[in-house]
Amino acid sequence: QFLRIELPSGRALHYQHPKMEVRKIKYETDEGQIEYFEKECFTFMGNLDQHWFRISAHAGGILENIAQAIARDVLQVGLRRAHQAGLDIRIHVHDEIATLANSGDSESELKLLIDCMTNPIPWAGGLLLAADGYTSTRYKK
Repeated sequence: QFLRIELPSGRALHYQHPKMEVRKIKYETDEGQIEYFEKECFTFMGNLDQHWFRISAHAGGILENIAQAIARDVLQVGLRRAHQAGLDIRIHVHDEIATLANSGDSESELKLLIDCMTNPIPWAGGLLLAADGYTSTRYKK
């Protein structure tokens, strides 16, 4: 019923009712003509606005899902470490963590936050982690 992809963290991605099927792929020629070709595609069931439909995926899309899921797991480790270190986390946006720091201690808290994000992760042996940051009176993208 599911294709299960286990991530290094132990969490898994699931693709419901996976199958390979031949689909017609539409494309436009250099001359502006619409043409079709048949291709075997990986598909699975997905839900959007409470409607189920079959989604066609390509290897690059599945790989992107895996990479984004691993990035999320890395961020989660950093968030937990920052929380355990006593940092006052206010928000996290995509791959950023914003904390509220004491004005006189903001540089040392920034260093601590960077350490929380870059220290080795047991399940991610060999993964090179880097982080950057800044201090400011308000959040800026």
